[in-house]
Order: sequence, then C-alpha cells, then structure tokens
Amino acid sequence: MKPSIVLQTRQVQAPVFSPRLQQAVRLLQMSAQEYAQASDAFASWFKDQVLTLSGVDPTVAPLGPPTTEVYRWSARELAATQARGTVT
Repeated sequence: MKPSIVLQTRQVQAPVFSPRLQQAVRLLQMSAQEYAQASDAFASWFKDQVLTLSGVDPTVAPLGPPTTEVYRWSARELAATQARGTVT
C-alpha cells in the first residue's frame, strides 16, 4: 500500500460589517425616544425605508406605555442550566 497525503483546508472569515450596517445596529439599540429624535443623514434614510416597507412612521412614538425588559436569558446561562441537567 502506498502512503497517501491528505490535505484539508478550512477557510475562516471574521464577520466584517459595513459602516451602514453598523449604523443600523446602533439605531436599533437606541431607546424609542432617541431613535425618533435621531436626525442625521443615515437615520433619516433608515426611517424612510422603515416607513416605505412597513407603513409605520418611526418618528411617532408607538401607542401604549414604554416597554420594559422583564427577563433576560444568555447562552452562557442556558449552557450552565443544561450542564446541571435541569433543561433538555
């Protein structure tokens, strides 16, 4: 039997986000009031896109009380819970 050579390659690509996507993420992380008041060129363009695609005007506060985070769950907590065997 002849010896054989096995060559395996793997390509890893680190995520690189465009400046436009980075700005969109920042807008989405703002509070509703900050988002409604944002007026730079990208924010205006982004709000126009939201209005065009959804019919929702992002410069107007939504009806109802402001939202409040009542619970947060992280992947690390899930892994710890699974390790203890309390969640399947």
